[in-house]
Amino acid sequence: MYLGIDFGTCFSSIAGIGGDSKTLPITHIFEKHVKGIPSLFMYSKEKDKNLFGDDCLKGEAKLHSADVVRYMKKRIRQNPNHLNQKVTSGGKTFDISDIVESYLRYLITTAQQKAVDSHEFRKSAIEGITVTTPNGIAGGYTAATDYNAWLKKTLMKITGLPETKVHTLHEPFAAAICYLYGNNVNTRYTNTQTVLVFDLGGGTLDVTIVEHDPSGHTSYKVKAEEGDLTLGGNDWDAALAKYILSQKGLREEDFSAEEKARFYEDVTRLKEELSETNSFEIPLRCGGKYDLMTCSRTEFERATVGLLNRAVNLTQKAIQSYQESVGAKKLDKIILVGGASNMPQIKERMIAEFGSTVGINNIISHEPSKAIAKGAAIYTKHFAGHTSIPLARTKLEFAEIATMTYGFKSTRREDGREMIYNILYKGTPFGKKKRIRKKAETSFVALNPNQKEISFVVYESEARQGKGEYANWMDLGSDEAKNGLAVSVPVPRRYRGKANTYHCFPSFSLDKDGILKITVYSKYGRKLASERKKL
Repeated sequence: MYLGIDFGTCFSSIAGIGGDSKTLPITHIFEKHVKGIPSLFMYSKEKDKNLFGDDCLKGEAKLHSADVVRYMKKRIRQNPNHLNQKVTSGGKTFDISDIVESYLRYLITTAQQKAVDSHEFRKSAIEGITVTTPNGIAGGYTAATDYNAWLKKTLMKITGLPETKVHTLHEPFAAAICYLYGNNVNTRYTNTQTVLVFDLGGGTLDVTIVEHDPSGHTSYKVKAEEGDLTLGGNDWDAALAKYILSQKGLREEDFSAEEKARFYEDVTRLKEELSETNSFEIPLRCGGKYDLMTCSRTEFERATVGLLNRAVNLTQKAIQSYQESVGAKKLDKIILVGGASNMPQIKERMIAEFGSTVGINNIISHEPSKAIAKGAAIYTKHFAGHTSIPLARTKLEFAEIATMTYGFKSTRREDGREMIYNILYKGTPFGKKKRIRKKAETSFVALNPNQKEISFVVYESEARQGKGEYANWMDLGSDEAKNGLAVSVPVPRRYRGKANTYHCFPSFSLDKDGILKITVYSKYGRKLASERKKL
C-alpha cells in the first residue's frame, strides 16, 4: 500500500493506492468528513490516554476545550523553535514535536486498519509514503526551519521504511499531480500548461504558479508563489462569530466555558451549512438562557468580504510576479484546493476577478479537501516504479524558486555603514540542475582585532533584483531580518590580536530539496565551516 498524507493546519487527509493495483484507483482512507480528519490532540485524564481527531471534539473535550491542542502545523510554520515548544493537556506536558509524531502515527495506523476493513487492499503493509509540505514558509521564515527534514525522519521512524521510500512533496505539486494525472487530464494536451494552485486551508493561504511540461521528462516548475500565515478558513469562522455576537449584543465573556465551546462549534456548522443553503439557524445558549440565531449567506459574505479581498490581492500579487518574470503570459488553469475553498464565494469571486482572462471553465474547484493527499499517493507509487501509472513512464523533474532574498550583513570599517553581500535574490530558479550557487565574492574580517571567531548571519527580505543603478539596492538596506541560519569560524591562533587581517569568504547554495546552505572558505579555497537549513 502506498500512502499520501496532507498534514494540514486544521484538517488532515490521507490517501492510499494498493501495491498490486494495475490501474489508478485511489481510495481516500477517511470518508467520514468532507474536510478530513481534525488536526487535534488531547490527553484524556478520564481515559488516561491520548485522543486525536474527532475524539477531541466530543465528550470530555467539550468540557475541557483548553486541553485541546490545535494548529500544530501553523505553530511550526510561524516559528521553527516551536518544534520544541511545550504545551499542557490534561495536566500533562508535551513537546509539539512529540504531539505531531503521535498524530501522524495515529493517521497511519488508522489508515492501515481502514484498508483492511475496506477489503480493497490485498495487504496493509506500507511500501512507500509521501507527506506534503508548504512550498516554502510564508512570512519570512523560509530558511529558518528543518520542518521538511524533521517530517521525513519522523515518518521513517513510524513506518520503519528506509529513506528512499519516504518522500516530501510540496503541496502545489501534489495538487497539480492529482488534477492532471488522477483524471488523465494530461492526455488532453501536449504543450506546457501554467496552473495557479490556490490553497486555502484552515489556517493559511498559499498561492503558487506551476508550469507543467508533459512531454519527455515531465517537468514541474514553480514560477511564482505568495503566502499568508494569518489567513485561513478559521478566520471566516471568527468573523462570522463576531458578526453573530454583535447582532445579539453579546460578548465572549458572557458565555460559560461549555457554552463558549458549543457556540464556536455551532458557528463552524453554520459556515458549512451556508455553503449549501441560503439561510440557516443555530441555537444560541448564553448565561443559561436559550435563543436562536438565523443568518443568511448574504450576511455571511458581507461579514467576511475583507478576508476574501485579502485572498484575491495575494492571488493578484502572485500573477503579477509571474508575469513580470516571464513577460505577458496568461494562465491556463486556476485550481482551488484546501478545505476552506469549499465555500462557494471563493470560486464565485475567482470567476469574477479572473474569469475573463483565464476562462470560467478553467477555474476549477478540484476535490478541495482531498486533492493534495491523492496527489501525494500517486507520487509515492510513481517512485516505486509502477508503469501502470502514466506518470511512472517518464522522469519527473521539479524546479522551484527562492522564496526570499538572502545575504550576509557586514559593517564597513571605513564609514561604519551596514551592507548586504553575496546576495541570492528572490525568484532565482533552482532544482532542475540540483542546485544553484552564489559564489563567494566578498571577504569578511573581524571588526575587533581581538575577536576569537567570525560569525556569519544570514538575512532575508522581499527584495528583488533591480536594474541599472538599482541592481543591488539591498546593499543599502531593505527591511531585511535575521532568518535563523548562522555559522561561526574560529580565528586561527596565529592571527590572535590581529583578527581583522584574517579573511574569510562565505557562499550560498540552494538545492532541489529546498536546503539553503552556507559554506565559508579561506582565501586559499579551504572549507572552514558550513551550515544548512531546510526551506
